[in-house]
Amino acid sequence: MIVERRFRIYLFWAALFFLILAASACAARRPPFRPDISVPPLETPENVLSLLTRNYGGLESIKASGTLEFRPTGERRWKGASVILLAQRPDNVRLRAYRLLAPTLFEFVSGENRCWLFLPAEQAAYLDDDCRMIEAGEDNLVLSAETIVAALLVVSDFDSLRISPELGLEPNNILRVLLINETQLRRQLWIDTITGLATKQVFLTDDGEVEVEVDYLEHIAKRENVAPAEVEVHIPKAHAEMRLRLDDVELQPSLQPATFQFVPPPNVRIIKLNQSQQ
Repeated sequence: MIVERRFRIYLFWAALFFLILAASACAARRPPFRPDISVPPLETPENVLSLLTRNYGGLESIKASGTLEFRPTGERRWKGASVILLAQRPDNVRLRAYRLLAPTLFEFVSGENRCWLFLPAEQAAYLDDDCRMIEAGEDNLVLSAETIVAALLVVSDFDSLRISPELGLEPNNILRVLLINETQLRRQLWIDTITGLATKQVFLTDDGEVEVEVDYLEHIAKRENVAPAEVEVHIPKAHAEMRLRLDDVELQPSLQPATFQFVPPPNVRIIKLNQSQQ
């Protein structure tokens, strides 16, 4: 999935992340979610894994609508769009952004290790056959679909999750842990030891640089499932910030494989990722 940094930064995030959506000023605010169960001592990686599994492990998929706002870093004005989102562990995403007079600004679909970004205004669909890579070019940025799901559901794949034994307790009852999975997706996760909920997640490159930073501002719970409902996202390489919020949320919906398949409409140019970077 690709976009030009200067002119389509909002397309970039919505296709890539990210991922939960910022409410308009007039929208009613939900009361903050607080778990009604105690948090065990987080003294070992096994304790942390048990807590993450309890809070987030039962949720495999999410279906939601909401709003997304973005702005270049340092600017005051936000731009926004409405969003319809479906996501499923470990790396399936379908997201459509639209406005009142523009039924589809873009559509991003990832499934079967392929990512599509469809831009109706350009009559073009960008194709990436390797959604697991994270790369930056002169004008384009490519992020993995697995990273998007991890931002939305906190953990993209529990089966391959490994927690480093180095646990760091920080002020205000916050525990910092390092998460690594089989695809070597490296993340730092901050957990509130009082509520047991994630407060922040940072995605790292192989060199230890920050690729993406996600702040979890609000959670939502339905039955036994918990998921982030509002986040702020900072993307240093793209010099962009996002505010995303889910308003109408269905947790653990049944999603068919066809949900994450994309068929380009007639007369649409298909541009492979390597071609777009030439």
